[in-house]
Amino acid sequence: MKIGLITWKVDEKNYYAISRLKKSIQKFRARPIQIDLSNVLLGITSSLEFYNKSEKIDRIDVALARITARDFFVIDALKKLEAQKTIVINQAQVFEKAYDKFRTSLALKQAGLPIPKTYLTRSYEQAVEAIKKIGTPVVFKPTTGAGGQGIVKAQIFEDACSIAEILANIESPLYIQELIPTDRDIRTFVIGDEVISAIYRVAAKSWKTSISQGGRAELCPLTDELTNLSIKAAKAIGAEIAGIDLIESKDGYKILEVNTSPGFRGIIKATKINPSDAIVKYAISRAKK
Repeated sequence: MKIGLITWKVDEKNYYAISRLKKSIQKFRARPIQIDLSNVLLGITSSLEFYNKSEKIDRIDVALARITARDFFVIDALKKLEAQKTIVINQAQVFEKAYDKFRTSLALKQAGLPIPKTYLTRSYEQAVEAIKKIGTPVVFKPTTGAGGQGIVKAQIFEDACSIAEILANIESPLYIQELIPTDRDIRTFVIGDEVISAIYRVAAKSWKTSISQGGRAELCPLTDELTNLSIKAAKAIGAEIAGIDLIESKDGYKILEVNTSPGFRGIIKATKINPSDAIVKYAISRAKK
């Protein structure tokens, strides 16, 4: 069996995951084929053509997409593989939703799931109204991106308005969200209809909890409530593999984000569970259906 590993300019975070996935694929006696989408050629001629460097890719049984780039070319490449009848996990449409934080928030809300108060605008005046509706503190996030990059918090109204003015002046979308004061959040790891583990991500070097921003991973008890919310959140955007970020509030859990290429390092360090074996086993089962 051939299992594709779809990547984009592999960074340190993804290298760690990719190397473990390769070992797991070989463990299950399958052949790993890594395809870096930054170096492929897509063709629409008399047939659909997909080249990885100079090698034409005719058939892959199943492909695992480990993509962090926010680029329409990535979506096109995944759709091209799907058009060649390759099972792609996660599918292109999942990345389309997950790339945009507001689309993700909307999908979660439409699925009846709890999320923080969230607004999106390009207008400074409307941003001020949103801040008034939410109340401080608030957090400003890029509509695309991961790893806590570009996120700014404001504790008081005046600071929030100043940040909104700066973002509006550079014509950036203003994605404004209720900030729930805490020094930790929760990351669960969903594979199919199962949650294999959960960790607390505890702020260490700054107020941000992301592991890539210096956050510390600690074991989190996996309750039925966390399991149910996580599986529903993944299904809300159609993800088969996902990292679900949740936060504890006075009103219960709220879902922050759905990550379609979740990192392995924090999960492995805190729980000693290696997600790669479970991911590959799931991929093989999908290919055999």
